[in-house]
Amino acid sequence: AEQMVMELRDELATAIVRPSIIESSFEEPEPGWLGKFRMSEPLIVGFGKGRLPDFPADPDIILDIIPVDFVVNAMLAAAEATAKRGGIEVYHVATGTQNPLYFRGIFEATHDYFVENPMLENGKPVTVPVWQYPSMEEFQRKLDSRMALLDFTIQALDKLPIRAAKRKRRQLSLKQSGIKALLHYIRIYAPYTRTSFEFETRKMQGLYEALSPTEQQRFNFNVSQIHWRRYFQEIHIPGIKKHVLKIEGGTANGSETDGARASAIKQGRTGAQDESEESVAEPERINPETIVDLIKTQASRIPDRVALQMASEDAWEQYTYAETYTLSRQVAWQLWQSGLRKGDRVVLVSENQPGWCIAYLAAVQIGTAVVPLDAQTPTAEILAIAEFTDAKSILASESVLEKAGTALSAAGSTLHNINKNCAVVGEDSGSRGNRVTQPVQIPNDFPNVEITPDTVASIIFTMGTTVEAKGAMLTHGGFISNVQAVAKALPPTDTERILSALPLYHALSFSCSLLMALYSGTTATYVNALRPTTLLKTMRALKTTAFIGVPRLFQMLQGTIERQAAREGTQGTTLPEKVQAVMGGEIRVLVSGGASLSDSVYDGFQKFGMVLYQGYGMTETAPVLSVNPYLKSKRGSVGPAVEGVELRIENPDSDGIGEIIAKGPSTMKGYYQNPEATTQAIRDGWLYTGDLGYIDDDGYLYLTGHCKNIIVPASGKNVYPVELEALYRNSPAIAEICVVGIPYEDGSDTAIHAVIVPKDLDETTQTEIQEHLQACAKALPSYQQFHKHHLWKVALPKTEDGSIDRVRLRQNLVAHIKEMAQVQADAEKEIENEASGTPRTDVPEEILSTFARLARMPAHQIHRDSRLDTDLGLDSLTRLDLLLVLENRLGETVPDALLANLETVGDVVELIETFHTDGKREKLAHTETEKLEFRQVPYWYARAFRSVITNIYKRYFSLECHGLEHIPHGKPYIIMPNHTSHLDTLTVITALGTKAYRLWTLAARDYWFATPLQGWFARTCLNALPIEREGNFTEFLQDLRVANEVMAQHNGLLIFPEGTRSLDGNLQPFQPGVLSLLIYGPNVPIIPAYIEGTYHALPKGQNFPKKHPVRIIFGEPITFPIDGNWNTQDGASIDPDRYQEFLDLTQNRVAELGEMLKRQQRA
Repeated sequence: AEQMVMELRDELATAIVRPSIIESSFEEPEPGWLGKFRMSEPLIVGFGKGRLPDFPADPDIILDIIPVDFVVNAMLAAAEATAKRGGIEVYHVATGTQNPLYFRGIFEATHDYFVENPMLENGKPVTVPVWQYPSMEEFQRKLDSRMALLDFTIQALDKLPIRAAKRKRRQLSLKQSGIKALLHYIRIYAPYTRTSFEFETRKMQGLYEALSPTEQQRFNFNVSQIHWRRYFQEIHIPGIKKHVLKIEGGTANGSETDGARASAIKQGRTGAQDESEESVAEPERINPETIVDLIKTQASRIPDRVALQMASEDAWEQYTYAETYTLSRQVAWQLWQSGLRKGDRVVLVSENQPGWCIAYLAAVQIGTAVVPLDAQTPTAEILAIAEFTDAKSILASESVLEKAGTALSAAGSTLHNINKNCAVVGEDSGSRGNRVTQPVQIPNDFPNVEITPDTVASIIFTMGTTVEAKGAMLTHGGFISNVQAVAKALPPTDTERILSALPLYHALSFSCSLLMALYSGTTATYVNALRPTTLLKTMRALKTTAFIGVPRLFQMLQGTIERQAAREGTQGTTLPEKVQAVMGGEIRVLVSGGASLSDSVYDGFQKFGMVLYQGYGMTETAPVLSVNPYLKSKRGSVGPAVEGVELRIENPDSDGIGEIIAKGPSTMKGYYQNPEATTQAIRDGWLYTGDLGYIDDDGYLYLTGHCKNIIVPASGKNVYPVELEALYRNSPAIAEICVVGIPYEDGSDTAIHAVIVPKDLDETTQTEIQEHLQACAKALPSYQQFHKHHLWKVALPKTEDGSIDRVRLRQNLVAHIKEMAQVQADAEKEIENEASGTPRTDVPEEILSTFARLARMPAHQIHRDSRLDTDLGLDSLTRLDLLLVLENRLGETVPDALLANLETVGDVVELIETFHTDGKREKLAHTETEKLEFRQVPYWYARAFRSVITNIYKRYFSLECHGLEHIPHGKPYIIMPNHTSHLDTLTVITALGTKAYRLWTLAARDYWFATPLQGWFARTCLNALPIEREGNFTEFLQDLRVANEVMAQHNGLLIFPEGTRSLDGNLQPFQPGVLSLLIYGPNVPIIPAYIEGTYHALPKGQNFPKKHPVRIIFGEPITFPIDGNWNTQDGASIDPDRYQEFLDLTQNRVAELGEMLKRQQRA
């Protein structure tokens, strides 16, 4: 690097600064800050954990280390001094000559620190060893002996078929991994600790001495000031614990502030002297007792920091801590005026938004208990819960009020609109819109209601009023203690950016996103959309560091992340680097809760280079009982108990599995107005969770099932069968019904099945049951709807007391499902062996064969009610294929909106049958596609722009073109080049000259047309056409039709088949959707092209281009033979395998052109 600087510097004054081993900062930005400079961290942490019994070092050797802020300050001083003198200067920034640090001193300081401040292993202090400094050969020999002994023991344990042997084997395997890691670090560190060297630092000393006293104080790099023992014990090791291990405290003198410690070390004082000479203030710590204390304290401490935010249609809706507290206080006055007092209940029903948070904080300030409900809750259930809790008010969002209409007025509770400052519905609020704005100022005599840790903050219903209402009463103190306990296991940073897509009525979201953000003084961001693409966009926009979700959400994200990482090819070459870029580049913590996480999802994120920290809890415990600690996650486990919580396995079996019971400060006070259920749940101070599990030797909890009648799908939203049974049983056609959960084979989720015994077996009764199920489902949230129902002729199995035996029924149902799967498999085999191929479905044979090919599944499995998406799995490409089939059969264009409304095979059959029925064609509501006209010559200002660009390319980029003879004249064509830079489009346009007047570019609608000005520039100067790449299918089709019309008028199209710019300049995989035009549009030639040099001139992430030669080469046309062997037997659509083959052929041609350019350049 230094030689390159020498070659490229010309006459530029140049300073080269060479630091020794960089370690944590002395003073700035704070003592002990590490950043990514972590040379000694593994050595110190390994020693503190007792995993380094000895070390093969020379104890009398000088180990030259330098604080990182000293390096920065020296660089600044060197830059200024060299700029004044000119020429080139080299400086060594090191400590060994002026203030030598011997390896023995490092060990003694570190050893003594951990004797006074031991690290913990399974709750017990770790004893650190005294090193003897053996030779490298002796040290290696001892480790080899230990490895051999472990190998022998593990092999012996493998032969013992008992659970204890397996646990012991896991423990020994971990020890083996530890020894391997130790050897790895020994190989890294041994050369530094056995080689003697000193750096020449006289120029560095002279540089420091040349500074004025003020500058010396401001830009300190005086290495003689460092007291090494105190540096290690009071700055460096505590810095590692704080910034790497996320452990608070641990200094030798815990009462000192960071600044005071650094000051004392510069002066060479001892800890005893510090206490006698001056008193140092305790670092400010947040220790609230209630939620009201929490928001009030933070509003005073960090008033201008953003507390809450959410993206609205046109901007971010943000509230600082001061605004949040002030508005909540004012809304509290509004509620107080309406008659609410301490001990009252209010129902809060709304989708996620800052208004929800402000309404909640307002309500608890006056001592009311908030009953949060899902925004999807049916109006009848909202009314029932309001009546059951005797709620005086219902706080609802604008959308909930609009959906419910006047029905909520029947509750007898006062209605408040949270989007209008909780004004009473029907009264003039003085504000409009979604953002909560300030109402009238509160009077000075508004009382401060006394809120204690024991005051009930929330009543969260785990079971509704249909059967047995269970509303868990959770206190202020319970929530606060739970947040503090989770923060110990997964410590938030002061720059955390937390994103949660979970609804705030969910205890996990409320506690671990909202309260955790307020507790750590950071920002909580909310989104209502659960679409993975939307979540990932938000992560990228916010540089999210912490994300909280449920297993189903992570399962959805996993596939989308893989596709986007492959498509975008972002930052770096490894998959983890690409995934980080897709997720914003700053992800630090991913938390999964609410349901059991499958190993496949956990492993998938491990492959991404990320750890999913799985936790466990219940609404009744506010909610977290256990969670995997930071950097100590175990696959399949929900972690050890959080601080303050005791977990125990009640009545364990021979495998150690039993019911999990818990005790802790966050446990509910009980169920509201349900003492019987409370007594059953809490016995002798222990909460009986109803979940089964076991605890391993390290204290980590593993879940194995449920002993309560509850279904927990991957969405994390509990489903109570008795509630659904009570709802669905309300039909004269149903004799018996039982709802059970059946896990999918891969364990990724649990499906909700209903087994129904009809009162009669006739067709009328079955139809009546079907209609009843559909009517009930419409009034339920999606997560409570049945995946499948079964009609049984026999009575359901019963227990001795006459109730339904759910265990036997579930066993019978699983056996029945397997039997039906086998019958289906046998039927498929029989059909394959039949020669006649007689159709056995209610779909016409010609249509059936097309669907069977598109979905790649046996024809007899397809029926009229088969859904195109979930049952047949038709994606955008195969839907385009279906569109072509329909238009060929009907002989006319099918309107886009009509195609988008086709949901089932029956819809397609009905469309075709209706179209061919005389007199019924008008049902298609068909409208002809508007004829579009495209300019043959650009506007004068567009031509002027291109003229300027042409001169720039010739003079600045020395543009060189090859293969222009392959561009057709007066015919449609598609140019497909590689894509590495924003300069690529202009390169093609400039190379074509006047031919580019009739060249149109497909450009991403969400990028090039994000604003009216961008859209005008793209359309006018680049002839750009918008293409929807992540939106709905209808818009995508409309964009394709426009592109089709462009080519129909004998114009050319420019498409970048990689989908986005390459970050490393290499060719990325072509996206399948880019050839959609070849299915949908005319049969046109593709011109492969390769652009070289634009990546060096203006790569992705750079704002201004630099001078670099640019070359482009066009290849011979490739024609996609739509009318040839690429078609399938129905003559109307394209075989996906052939399609992919052609895509690969095109990509190979582009790559070959790139190699051709490189060969020419070498020649």
